[in-house]
Amino acid sequence: MNKEEVQKLIKEVDEGIQKQIKAIEAWQNCDFVHPLTCCGDDCSEILEGKEHKPQESYGADSFTEEELQPFRGVYLECPKCGRKQNHIPDVVFQLNCEEMQKSHENLIKNLSPSKE
Repeated sequence: MNKEEVQKLIKEVDEGIQKQIKAIEAWQNCDFVHPLTCCGDDCSEILEGKEHKPQESYGADSFTEEELQPFRGVYLECPKCGRKQNHIPDVVFQLNCEEMQKSHENLIKNLSPSKE
């Protein structure tokens, strides 16, 4: 890979990670689903989406940026106890909470007796 291809790959990965984190935040703030919560002992805090940065785990000088790209990703972390969870259900990334909200509002509007 040449330098431009590497930079393009890094940009695509960055955008994908930000999209995943936004999807997790939308899920955690959606009124129509149960948020993902910590399963630690005596802890049930709402988890936060975080980016896994392999350069922090393996050292920035150990690998090139290109070599680290496959190891980047998103995980969930408890803000209270620090417990980490790598598995994120696919439905978190498939749900469109804004569409659910609009559908719910339309349903309520259509079911409400008109005031004519």
